[in-house]
Amino acid sequence: MKTLSWLLAAALMSSCFAGAARAADAVDGETLFYERCASCHVSTDTATDSSKGATTDNRARSVAAIAKMSRRSVRAALTTGPMWIMGAALTLEQQEGVIKFLVPTDNAGPDLSNNNKCTGAVPPVVISDKMGWNGFGNGYTNERFQKDTSITAANVANLKVRWAFGIPDTGSAFGQPTIAGDRLYFGSGDGAVYALNRVTGCTIWVYRADTIVRSPVNLAKVGGRDLAFFGDAAGFVYAVDAATGAQVWKVRPEAHPTAKITAAPQVYKDRVYIGITGGEDIAASFPGYVCCTFRGVMVALDAKTGKQIWKTYTIPEEPKFVKKDKTGKDIFAPGGAGIWTAATIDTKRNTLYVGTSDCHTVPAATSCDSIMAFDLDTGKVNWQYEGTKNDSFNLSCGRETSETCSELRQDKLMEFDLDFGQPPILKKLADGSDILVVGQKSGDVYGFDPNNKGKVLWKTKIGRGGPAGGIKWGSAADDENIYVSNVRTLLDDTGKELGTTGVTAVRIADGKVVWRTLSPNPACTGTQGCSASLDAAVTLIPGVLFSGSKDGHMRAYNAKTGAMIWDFDTLKEFPSVNGVKAQGGSFGGVQGPTVVGNTLYIAAGYGSLSGMEGNALLAFELPH
Repeated sequence: MKTLSWLLAAALMSSCFAGAARAADAVDGETLFYERCASCHVSTDTATDSSKGATTDNRARSVAAIAKMSRRSVRAALTTGPMWIMGAALTLEQQEGVIKFLVPTDNAGPDLSNNNKCTGAVPPVVISDKMGWNGFGNGYTNERFQKDTSITAANVANLKVRWAFGIPDTGSAFGQPTIAGDRLYFGSGDGAVYALNRVTGCTIWVYRADTIVRSPVNLAKVGGRDLAFFGDAAGFVYAVDAATGAQVWKVRPEAHPTAKITAAPQVYKDRVYIGITGGEDIAASFPGYVCCTFRGVMVALDAKTGKQIWKTYTIPEEPKFVKKDKTGKDIFAPGGAGIWTAATIDTKRNTLYVGTSDCHTVPAATSCDSIMAFDLDTGKVNWQYEGTKNDSFNLSCGRETSETCSELRQDKLMEFDLDFGQPPILKKLADGSDILVVGQKSGDVYGFDPNNKGKVLWKTKIGRGGPAGGIKWGSAADDENIYVSNVRTLLDDTGKELGTTGVTAVRIADGKVVWRTLSPNPACTGTQGCSASLDAAVTLIPGVLFSGSKDGHMRAYNAKTGAMIWDFDTLKEFPSVNGVKAQGGSFGGVQGPTVVGNTLYIAAGYGSLSGMEGNALLAFELPH
């Protein structure tokens, strides 16, 4: 799932390569740095002497300046901060090699992750529909709907910040909060996974994964024990004790070096179901990288042990050599169709549903940009629907030398990369029949018949799509409507552009637009990363829709009329309960708000994908 800024960033970062990349196993950290980073961080006349540390321009810090940083800070820059696009093409071992070369002696200050430890008795783990928000969509059907709350359209404007938590050592706030009773769980940009007291914000425990944890945490009782499940950006799946944070198991289901996890797990009948995506769309832009051999993966694991039960590739054909490009580099196909977000579990049909990404090379497979249905027991693909045909894209597209992209889209950068980046929502219609509703990066909303191999019941275009736009990470639904946010401009009923982005309610029964509300112009215009873009997952409670924007605003809309009824600007510093500076920022990705009782929880500062950085976890509460 990319934005237009990815294209610009790729062009900039690719120019920072000093030479062709070598094979991962043959390169140490120093050699990697001079091959891939030196032309931006070291001037040409000092490229062989890192001690001089001159820099070519003001885009990059000098080597001498980096050496004074902590390894944690450099790691955060490579994984979640301004250098994420370079780090995405490196394995964990390569990242660590570069970091240790640049920072020979770690300058880390005190570990702040355990600040404000809870004292005395800590709340128990209570996995309950009424006392929590579990995983990405708050249930198997991914409705992102919280019925049990005292927040209403009449009192939502009374929400006030109860506490703020500053996430240490990261430039971006990733974690969507998971709630279990009076406990709150979330992952972060430096791999720390936290369990907090949701009432006070004090820290119960911290677990350190290998790298970024964007995956929302899913909780389940397995074998009489409460476990927390999540994935990381290196493709590992974890199970830890939800009460203590002790690791139970850790596995990497897919061996491809670019495999990564942003999807939240789903846990059903002692099995963990999780989708895996890859980073070849980025890696393909780097000189010397042979594209493309990654295929999306859906896997079922034993929740007690992590042992693999089944594994199914979204593209059944193994990638094969196709040809050499103009530079003599090999091209492989098919590749792509990664799974970015949580699966939807259909217990009645013993089926799970996921959306897939675009392909990354030509010829394209037919399962890219698709909704796919898998048998829960075996992993067999029961059916699939292809939303966009021949959609092959990576960050080398648009260059004269690129031969991995769909020819019809080489010069039309806004008409491809049309993933299904959100899970379908399973709903019941008034006549008792079921329907799957979902948005696509094309700007289209669909209704599918799960009883008839995904037959399209209706399709409605609500806005412009493309790499920088469309309907992205997560929609929400009640019994009447699906509520979607669109990154690019909305369209009216005649297809005319309305000039800006916004939120839309679409009737589930027939796909008719009920209302649309345009986003306000950003107050932060002129600030890097400021945008009215709405790509973050939305959240619904009875009568109220919450939607966060790249401009740092969290807004509430009347679910019946679309009228904006609350607007909170997070672009400021908040006093924190743990003594770490808490700065708000953009909203994006799977980073949707969650609601329990009279409290709204949000993570503000999704800065790594062209937004404004921040590290604030905020709890809003109605006055007593």
